[in-house]
Amino acid sequence: PLPAHSKQKENETIQAFFIRRRAANTKRMEKETLTDRQRRTQRTDHAKKGDVPKKACIFYWEEQDGYYIRQPGGRANYAELWREYPGSQRRYDSMSNEWDLCELIE
Repeated sequence: PLPAHSKQKENETIQAFFIRRRAANTKRMEKETLTDRQRRTQRTDHAKKGDVPKKACIFYWEEQDGYYIRQPGGRANYAELWREYPGSQRRYDSMSNEWDLCELIE
């Protein structure tokens, strides 16, 4: 079973997850208010600094039996996870205010 709140669907690959998320985000952006857009832009600007997130959630993709599973990082582990994955292996989603960390992200 997938972890609670992972937002990953059963048997969904990491690539399929990001494709589905991108499509959902596009629809959400079409309906966002000016205030929502400003908040999202501020989150994106903050994310570009590369600091360990304080408010955003972190998920890391862990290989299990040949599949990658999206695991919650747990706030107590954020700094350690941040050090473990270089910037090239991090992907930020401003719509959900979530980071994905994975060696497959480059």
